[in-house]
Amino acid sequence: MITIESATEYLSAHPNEKFWIESDPVKQDSILKLAKAYIDSSFDLRPGTEETEAYFHAVCEQAIHLLSFDKERFNLINQGVRNYKYEDIQVDVRGNLISPIVFGFLKKHKFKQKGEVV
Repeated sequence: MITIESATEYLSAHPNEKFWIESDPVKQDSILKLAKAYIDSSFDLRPGTEETEAYFHAVCEQAIHLLSFDKERFNLINQGVRNYKYEDIQVDVRGNLISPIVFGFLKKHKFKQKGEVV
């Protein structure tokens, strides 16, 4: 089980640690649970992955990603907006709700996706 204390220790050297430190323990616990839920629902992981160090690092990275993700951008993505233009400025709001770092940590722990042969 990932605890607030272990996550705080891991994130103390993270470039975005301020987002974690500025959160109260209730929010930290909530964001860890949400990060775990995002990972568990997004990946088909091999049995035993949750006990690995890679999984721990992935959950911590996902937690800090969720804390640092811009809320307006998050709302626009949920509404289906991909980009918008304001005067001469084109803004692309697409972004992954799963941290790219998480994919690297869990690469060896997920089942291969098999395509359909046509």
